[in-house]
Amino acid sequence: MMDKKHGMTDNFRGIAWMCLASMLWALVEWIGHKVPTGHPALQTVWVRYAVHLGLMVVVLGPRYGMVLVRTRRPVAQIFRSLLMLGMPVCFIAAIGRLDVNGIWLIFWVSPLLVLALSQVWLGERVGLHLWLAAGGGLAGVFLMLAGRGLSIFHWSVILPIGMAACFGVYLVMTRAMREETTLANLFYTALCVWLALTMMLPLFWRPLTWKAAQPMIAIGVIGFFLLLAIDRSLHLAPAAVVAPIMFTEVIWSILISGDGALRFSAISVLAGAVLIVGSGLIIAAREVRSNPGFMAERKDGIDARD
Repeated sequence: MMDKKHGMTDNFRGIAWMCLASMLWALVEWIGHKVPTGHPALQTVWVRYAVHLGLMVVVLGPRYGMVLVRTRRPVAQIFRSLLMLGMPVCFIAAIGRLDVNGIWLIFWVSPLLVLALSQVWLGERVGLHLWLAAGGGLAGVFLMLAGRGLSIFHWSVILPIGMAACFGVYLVMTRAMREETTLANLFYTALCVWLALTMMLPLFWRPLTWKAAQPMIAIGVIGFFLLLAIDRSLHLAPAAVVAPIMFTEVIWSILISGDGALRFSAISVLAGAVLIVGSGLIIAAREVRSNPGFMAERKDGIDARD
């Protein structure tokens, strides 16, 4: 569908939102490493969603009021939200059993899972170009991560598989529930995770210093915009179209880490990045081919403004 006002398809806009989400996701992961040791990861998750919820209530509540809580699918909202609790719980449980690179490599089967669920559950048409893009992206991730102490041959691989399943189903449900408002989606995601963790708070809470609180609060603020970007992406474009774009998070993670130049000097890492970017370009090129009037309309819009 062509957006006449902006001169671009909803799919292109969805891809742009997912690119933003991938960058914000990498930033959240980087800030997470700044949390001082001694603070359980679940404490960071609790603070993240407390901040997210607080932003919505304090900043958006006075303007939007009941729009934040109005939903026609409360059960689906609760289930979808708890998937975002299952994902970090699986990750936390996997730490110490698998190396971090192995966990993330297994997790990155999630875009392929999204493609499969999109076809079976949502009835979306998943073309060969999308499977090629997802396969190329996964191969790129393997090249970027597999050479760094990878160890995945252990029974606990079920945990990162659980991560991938939680995230993949979350994305597909978000697309399936696109008739719901973005504000309601964001509110229930934060509320249900926060309530579930609040009931377990005595099990993991530690005295919170300002030094520890700062990165946790930053994660909450950026995490809000991350989930906003994901939600907007899936409101605009089919899940199968935007899912392979998520692989760019691995590239952003290396760039943000501070030693990107050193790590990109490795042939495998550079080749992996090329594969991931190339996979995204496959999707973009197909969008241009599917909408031959896109470039002409874009040019006309620019000329009109001039």
